[in-house]
Amino acid sequence: MIGGEPEAMGDYKPLSGVRAVELATYVAGPTVGRMLTHFGADVIKVEDVTAGDYWRMMGAFYNMPDDELENPLFDQYNSGKRDICLNLKSPDGLEALLKLLERADVFIVNVREQSLQRLGLDYGSLKERFPRLIYAQITGYGDTGPDKDLPAFDTSAFWAATGFINDISLDVPGGLHQPVDTPASVGDCTTGLALYGAVMTALYARERTGKGDRVTASLFGTALWVMGHLTLGTQERYGRVYPRTHATCTPPPFRCRDGNWIVIALLTSWARDFPRFCQVIGRPELDEDPRFHDALSFVRPENARALADILDGVFLERTAQEWKQLFDHNKLVCSLIGHFKDVFQSRQAIENEFIQAFTTPSGNSCFVTVPSPRSQRMGMDPFRRGPLWGEHSVEILRELGYPEEAVEEMLRRHSTAQHPPLP
Repeated sequence: MIGGEPEAMGDYKPLSGVRAVELATYVAGPTVGRMLTHFGADVIKVEDVTAGDYWRMMGAFYNMPDDELENPLFDQYNSGKRDICLNLKSPDGLEALLKLLERADVFIVNVREQSLQRLGLDYGSLKERFPRLIYAQITGYGDTGPDKDLPAFDTSAFWAATGFINDISLDVPGGLHQPVDTPASVGDCTTGLALYGAVMTALYARERTGKGDRVTASLFGTALWVMGHLTLGTQERYGRVYPRTHATCTPPPFRCRDGNWIVIALLTSWARDFPRFCQVIGRPELDEDPRFHDALSFVRPENARALADILDGVFLERTAQEWKQLFDHNKLVCSLIGHFKDVFQSRQAIENEFIQAFTTPSGNSCFVTVPSPRSQRMGMDPFRRGPLWGEHSVEILRELGYPEEAVEEMLRRHSTAQHPPLP
């Protein structure tokens, strides 16, 4: 039985009693572990004794601190986990990991398959020894095919190899076309969320069958799924082309008088909403124009361009906020196009606790984003920092039954490492 019913409703954690071991770096694999901690699982992050997760050192790339006292970028994806440092190339370090797996429900990995095989930590090597274990693996490109062994990040396998960054870019006047910047970690987080869903499915199946499973998600495959409707339309018989233009975006954004942008979505309810939209913007005659009579007529490239040219001028008549108030009042679907920084003043984000205030060990305050899935019974806990490198090494080894002298010997031989307490 996974977990158990808590005595008090306030202590309810859906995944209480579930233990996961995470041998993963950067974002995709740790996202799986973060989702598990979010719902109450005990997640033990395994890091190397010589160098921890490289994500600990990435804050500087985003103008953020990345030291022991303040590392919000690492905390974001590792909140609430425990941490043990192990030298997996040493016999006793590897043995400690295997002892962890004896007590684990889930093993999360995003290490390259060749490295896992050398260590005997691939699924083929573990499945007989741990028949109830859920082996959760992030890959770049999938299990087979010519690219299966290539190293991968979301920038390469999710964004670039799939054509994603080409298809969401725009052809600008002058013929200049450049693929857009790849929003780092978007593909990682999406793939991690997909794998988390597979993990939960496998845990549910194990409750009925008693058998573990290997579940996977790839950066490449996840990207193809999430942009599936865009991909389907590019087949030769359908004729979707890219790069797109401003007019052929669905829906296109419009620049307003104050320089801000707004997007309004009419495509799925054209017959109902377009007449009302024409009235609101003060152009009722557009509803009688056969080029825009229905959605199928509108999406023809020449008609879309004609309407966009008209609306470009219309939207310059008011500010973005004025347009939004008009559209909201008339129940037309729209949104201002904001910036990331606007989120931290968003009542919607704050009141739903999609972001949380967090005081770092340095004493500084910042906001962090938290997983969006919620449990009505569980509620939301305060955000917890990520673990220090090796913070719980001794604690976890003791839990595994190692006597004090064995722990001291592992520390002496650098098979493990323990971070000193923060001042």
